This record gives sequence, C-alpha cells and structure tokens, in this order.
Amino acid sequence: MLGRIKSVPVEKVPTTRITAPSGEIIESPPRQYSIGINIELKDAVAGNPENLYSTIYEEAERNNRERLAHFTDLLDKICPAFGNSIDVKGQQFSFEHVLKFLETTEISFDEQGNPDLSNYVLFSQKTGLPVEIPAPTEEQFERLKALMERKRIEFNDRRRYRQLS
Repeated sequence: MLGRIKSVPVEKVPTTRITAPSGEIIESPPRQYSIGINIELKDAVAGNPENLYSTIYEEAERNNRERLAHFTDLLDKICPAFGNSIDVKGQQFSFEHVLKFLETTEISFDEQGNPDLSNYVLFSQKTGLPVEIPAPTEEQFERLKALMERKRIEFNDRRRYRQLS
C-alpha cells in the first residue's frame, strides 16, 4: 500500500516565514520526521500481527511527541510576537489571566453575534497540556460580557457592517 504513494522530488523545501505586525520575522525551517518499523520474520510467517501493531503504535506516539514539541516551540515564538500570549509569572492561573488574554486577541462573531472562541486553547508552557479555565466571579463575568460587547463592535466595524436599529 505504501508503495502506491507517489514521491515528488524537490530540490529544496523552503523555510516558512511569518511576519509579525512589529516586523519581526519568525522562521520555521523544514523538519524531517520518520517512523522506523521492525518486523519479526517469525511473527510474519506465523501470521501474528501483534508485534507489528505495537511497533507502529509506539513509533506513532514518538513521532507525535516530536511534532508536538516542534509545534509548541513555534507557537512559543509566534504568540508573543503577535501579542497573543500571557505570562502568569508563576502565579496561580486565574480568570483574570483569561480576561487579559481575550483583551489582546482579535475575536470573530457568528451571524447571531456569538463569539467564536472554538480556536482558542490555553496551554501550560510547563506541561504542554491544556489549562483548565477557572470559573469567573460575578464581577469578572460582568467584565467578560462588557469585553465581548466591545469586541463585537470592533468586529462589526472591521467588517464595515452596521446594523440599523
């Protein structure tokens, strides 16, 4: 099956460059990933695929860890350059940090005026895992509503869309 995948020779895979609003250029050179699979001849002859399955699984997990490390390294460069990161400076993560993050982020809204936050995930730089968002206090919730209303107005202004009342 893998033999049917056509390879396309290229002389050079280019480095991806992202230019931040400040003019800073973030580079992401091409990366090569590989998966090594060992097949035991005795298992293949006996029709026992278990070792093959476990090898494929282990290699896929290793490969995913490498890709995730590259991805998070790149995000660690891109997000601050675009002003879309927060540093809690060793403090306990709180809803105040969520408000600070949303303040610096451009937010889209659907046709009903609901914010589209589906693309946002907060990751811990220490663990690389998503951060659980703490519940807001009543005062923080009111600030969140006011922030979303202001962001909705900014979004509509960017679209040059005005709704007449």
